[in-house]
Amino acid sequence: MNREAALRKAGLLRRVVSERGATPAEFETATRLAQKLADDLALPEDEIIRRSHEPNPNTRRSWVYWEQATSEFGIGMNHFGSHGNLRVGDALIVIDFDRSQWTVKKPSPMGYREVLCKTGLDSFRDFLRQHAPRRYSLGYA
Repeated sequence: MNREAALRKAGLLRRVVSERGATPAEFETATRLAQKLADDLALPEDEIIRRSHEPNPNTRRSWVYWEQATSEFGIGMNHFGSHGNLRVGDALIVIDFDRSQWTVKKPSPMGYREVLCKTGLDSFRDFLRQHAPRRYSLGYA
């Protein structure tokens, strides 16, 4: 493994924290691996690469907020790591939780084409209000 790859991997391992959803065991394992990697290759602390797109912690939304927004419209969302996806009609919506960015992709003969890309949970809710199937209540008022 070259020095640049080791620096990048140590930086990624140091991002595994409980605030991002890691369990205590995952946090401890990632911390030990990052420390071992840094010790084995004599990597100084100030050289470890940080992710450049790291959002401000005060504005970052976890996947839970996005999932709550989709559940308001009766739509299920899949998520893994820092990304999620769901379907509204024939459109595929891909969400990057770290960047608070969502993209609408429509099927085309060559795969999927991007038709809309926006940021923010509020704009996402507005999109769902306009495009999600209506939910009707059978209860009496």
